[in-house]
Amino acid sequence: MSLHGFRTAAFLAFKDIIRNKRTILMVLVSLAFCFVNLFFISSVIKGFSKTFADDVIKVYGHIIVTPKEDEPFLDNSAKIEKRIDELNGVSSVLL
Repeated sequence: MSLHGFRTAAFLAFKDIIRNKRTILMVLVSLAFCFVNLFFISSVIKGFSKTFADDVIKVYGHIIVTPKEDEPFLDNSAKIEKRIDELNGVSSVLL
């Protein structure tokens, strides 16, 4: 494309931009929404999913074993301790 053709195309584009300000504004807003959708929202969703996955893996909990209502003590506590200690993911058992 020659310099004269480029100048003509640039002139016509500039005139079109000035004449249709609403159209240009809508195009810019649409591009902004696309940018936010592609980069920002996907990053937020990925961050939430990573945080959720990390929290599920690192859940800490306590299990309290109590005797029945009418009994003051646990019967055979050594057996109960052994069964709890054999469970997957148990780090320690305190009596």
